[in-house]
Amino acid sequence: MITWGQDAFIEAHVYLFNMTSNHYNIGLTWTNDLIFKFDLGALKNVPELFLDETNEDPATKVGVSSSRLLGMAVMGCLSSSFLFCMSKREFIPDEFHADVEVVKGRNGEGRLRVQEIKVNLYPKFSDPEAKNQLEECRKIFENFCTVTASIREGIQVTVNIIEDDASREISLD
Repeated sequence: MITWGQDAFIEAHVYLFNMTSNHYNIGLTWTNDLIFKFDLGALKNVPELFLDETNEDPATKVGVSSSRLLGMAVMGCLSSSFLFCMSKREFIPDEFHADVEVVKGRNGEGRLRVQEIKVNLYPKFSDPEAKNQLEECRKIFENFCTVTASIREGIQVTVNIIEDDASREISLD
């Protein structure tokens, strides 16, 4: 169990890009142990989202882990890009679902890392013409997935630890 003093807090800001905004501010509040509640800002209609890095047993988890959240983000973005590509060609699947496998392992220093994210998309089309369009989208849709492309290219991450005393700031670049 990790405990932080009452004097310090950790603030997380995630800046991601999409077609409608240049950045997002997402807050995070520590609840207890390694459980955090996200503040999604302007997304007031989205239910509460928790990150749970404490509980291993699925029956006791109150939220997803960071690695599951990463896998969900990649799967969701790829699914959106694929469906958007098909819709631009005027083909909407009769059914669609996806799954993701997040493979974790130890790096050379013995630290746990996400080593691979495997996404499977399962579109079902009754229109035989959709097969041709499916092949066209297969060639290009990943290039339009912001999250997947950003991870593949490497994302700059800036971390600051800011104590309640604003005159002291530590930058971990």
